[in-house]
Amino acid sequence: MGESRRLPLLCLGAASAALQVLAIREGMAVTAGDETVVALLMGIWLIETALGAMGSRTRTARRTTVSAGFTIYGLTVAATLLAARACVGWIPLGQVPSSFSVALAAIFILAPACFLSGWLYGQLAKPLENTAKIENGGVVSAQAYWLDTLGSAIAGALLSTVILDHLLPFQVASLVSATAFLGAIFLADPHRRGWFVAALLPCAALAIAPVDRLTYRWHAPGQQVLQLASSPRGAVLVTQQTGQQQVMLQRQPILIPADIEGSEQIANISACLHTCPKRILLVGAPPGNLISSLLAHGIDHLTILAGDRVIADVISSWAPDASDGRVRIVPSDARAWSGIDEEPAFDLLVVNAGLPTSVAEARLYSTSFYRKLAKATASDGLLVVSLPGFAAYATEAERDLHSTVVSTLKEVFPHILALPGDRTLYVASSSRLIDPADVGKTVLLRMKQRGIDSRYLTEAWVNDRLSTERIHQAALWSGRSVRPSTDTHPVIVSAARQATFERLETGLDSLIFLVLSTILMMMAWVDPRSKPVSFAVASTGFSGLALQLTLMLVFQTAVGALYRDVALVTGLFMGASCAATVVGMRRAARFRALWLMDAWQLGVAMALAVGVDAMMQAGADLTRAGVIVAALLMGAATGGQFAVASRMDGVFPTGVGASVYGLDLAGAALAAFVSVTWLIPTLGISGTLWAVAGCKAVSLVALVTRSRVSAESLSFRMPLPMMLLGGVILLAIQSTHGPFQRFINSDGYRLVAILVLAAAMASAFEPMPWRRWIRQAEHRSRVFAERIGVSPLRLLSLLALLPVAAQPLGRCMFAIPYLFCHVCPRPCIFGVLRRFVIASALVTNLGDLRFCQRVCPLGLAQASVPSTSSLRKLGKASWWLRIPSLALVIWWVFGIDPGPVHEGEGIVQRLYQHADAVNPWVLWITGGLLLLSFFVRRPFCESICPIGSTSEILVRADRLVRRRRSPQPP
Repeated sequence: MGESRRLPLLCLGAASAALQVLAIREGMAVTAGDETVVALLMGIWLIETALGAMGSRTRTARRTTVSAGFTIYGLTVAATLLAARACVGWIPLGQVPSSFSVALAAIFILAPACFLSGWLYGQLAKPLENTAKIENGGVVSAQAYWLDTLGSAIAGALLSTVILDHLLPFQVASLVSATAFLGAIFLADPHRRGWFVAALLPCAALAIAPVDRLTYRWHAPGQQVLQLASSPRGAVLVTQQTGQQQVMLQRQPILIPADIEGSEQIANISACLHTCPKRILLVGAPPGNLISSLLAHGIDHLTILAGDRVIADVISSWAPDASDGRVRIVPSDARAWSGIDEEPAFDLLVVNAGLPTSVAEARLYSTSFYRKLAKATASDGLLVVSLPGFAAYATEAERDLHSTVVSTLKEVFPHILALPGDRTLYVASSSRLIDPADVGKTVLLRMKQRGIDSRYLTEAWVNDRLSTERIHQAALWSGRSVRPSTDTHPVIVSAARQATFERLETGLDSLIFLVLSTILMMMAWVDPRSKPVSFAVASTGFSGLALQLTLMLVFQTAVGALYRDVALVTGLFMGASCAATVVGMRRAARFRALWLMDAWQLGVAMALAVGVDAMMQAGADLTRAGVIVAALLMGAATGGQFAVASRMDGVFPTGVGASVYGLDLAGAALAAFVSVTWLIPTLGISGTLWAVAGCKAVSLVALVTRSRVSAESLSFRMPLPMMLLGGVILLAIQSTHGPFQRFINSDGYRLVAILVLAAAMASAFEPMPWRRWIRQAEHRSRVFAERIGVSPLRLLSLLALLPVAAQPLGRCMFAIPYLFCHVCPRPCIFGVLRRFVIASALVTNLGDLRFCQRVCPLGLAQASVPSTSSLRKLGKASWWLRIPSLALVIWWVFGIDPGPVHEGEGIVQRLYQHADAVNPWVLWITGGLLLLSFFVRRPFCESICPIGSTSEILVRADRLVRRRRSPQPP
């Protein structure tokens, strides 16, 4: 590789990694620290970068063009950051945007920087025009990969250890832009480098200007920014309005000195339940006047675990009575503080953490953490967990969340008491607790004895909220039988997210859609049977990032590390990947080496899956060693496979560097979408590792069963009907009263749908001349049909009937769509037209099943997979599914008297969702069937579709009758 491209590749890797960190932090701030946003932003970033790289495969740009691209990329850094922060202006303070809104905004905001980054990499990862004859494309690709990875590793290390703690985001952006301009300088014509050097001057101006202080006002409109600091957890703002201050972290207030109602409830109720609290430990930032309220109970010592140094400094400066000699503020994470084992036992421990909507927050709601606190609690001490939620207004998901907290506490403490207030307090102790009937009287008596006159905890309030009946209700609503949350299986994350999304109506449905879209896109690109090398590279991207994210969580929970120390996992992985790529470039690129790298990754994933639980229980030292070894091994396997795949002759005909890089990023995007958001909360750490092992097992089988290497030209023609089906389902998900719903429920659309169904029915009786004319028209448009994956006539029927077919998959009043329209109190467009759909389908299918083959949107979506796949048919085995499913549908529709759907306990009532709601299981099953269609011909149509099964039976019966009536030859 030419010397002039090595530094630009390092600069590109460093700038891309830094901008990704800045964009994710801005997204976290906009959405109040929602960890799902990290998955969305990282996944979208990787996908768009992959598409940018793929776009550079065929045409080689000149050096001056690439240099100009670096300059434009440097300019997009500040623009991307500014656009991300400006999004706050459209979000009311205190509200969280939906996942769909975040994804849509991210797609447009990140697109310029991501596409340009991918394009620049693709250009630098292949021989230049004047060196194409002397440089090997595969070698250049492997060199580009390790240089880009090295740049990312250096930037990540600097950001986590130095930069983010001392510089504000736009100051960091100035360094990122300067890095991109540096790459442009080394690629520019020596006579014109002065112009690019001049571009560094705006970077200095950006670093000096108070851009952050000015733009952070958008986070708190109408308020004056008094103090601004950058914490490892995000931006910390101290604002003021009409003389009242508040401390905000990720746009959410964590300390409002004037808001004393909630803090007095937490402090006075908790402290009054103990006979004489002297030593108190508080986990989390103290809201309002919590410190003052606790000191009023005559305590001797109050320790506050603030989380990090920046938040500790802000609490010291702005929390009332934080300067009292009895108060000690520890700038440490609760799981990382080693002093808890050295301190004398505490009489009262209060956990006032945020909702566990992220895996990081879930560490403070696990059995391991509660056991750690139990060891620091005196024999008669109390542990109090404060959680938002009030029994009288609780949703079903909130009840599951609170029940998970109680179930987790019961694993450690034998006695639990739930006290309802504006926040529910869960009191746990190893000794017997006060009787629920005496809680109110005890709180009032001890407040009087200690001379505490609360403005809000009046006698009337205490007697009402802490009455025996209210406490009994709180015990009931938080007493469901659910599994406890552990470090290795943080089930509380799923419960907290569901509660939050149910309350705010934001939902994870858009994330499900993005996950399924990414999977289907990858299957369209890299079918493991026809493109095993491409699939191996993509699966390596998936397994590499999924393992990194999983190891980070293991490191966080078992070692007590957070933020800075966790970067060690990524650094080790990237370092090993760079070293293995360099070593692999010196070895022969054989097909055997490719599947050996897959077997290597499979072995690492399986070993971790088997031993991760024992490793985490063995202690911090063993866990640290295990994480280090696993990161090194997986990184080495990733780099080695990249070096081999890049240099295999004949596999990637054009743009090998961009192709391999794009495939790796596409797989990593899928890992970003699903690992922390779905796999770990649902399957646990061990289950996630088994999922990674399963992915690599599929890749290994595809490689081993391949007898020889052949060209794998990447075709990026997406199955249009499948994409349209997904898009309409997404529109149905978003709203029940939006423009899309108004359109499909209009009389005009209904008329169009009925006319198309009638035309389909008439086509069953078309004369032979019409049939010949239609076939000729389709033959003439075959070029257009090959490009879009469907003929124009079928496309028209698809567009007309797609909303009818897709609406029940997006939203339905019942847990199983399509079946109970006859009893639905508010039928959708399918329910209104169901009788026309069934009649048209059954009549049209007589003879040749043309409705299923040419008209049905679900059938067209399944049939639109790339033609390179040799699909298998279910054959006679399909009848083992068809007959039972058809019988079940007939029984449900005709054999059951449904009665009122709002009353009773029958099957219909149990499946009724009481709202036009989204069912995640329906989305997953839909995606699974579409994914299966890449391997099996029309899996839904030929297995469980009642219309398809009925039509097939009628067609076979018709053929049998015709055969019997036809004269037999003598």
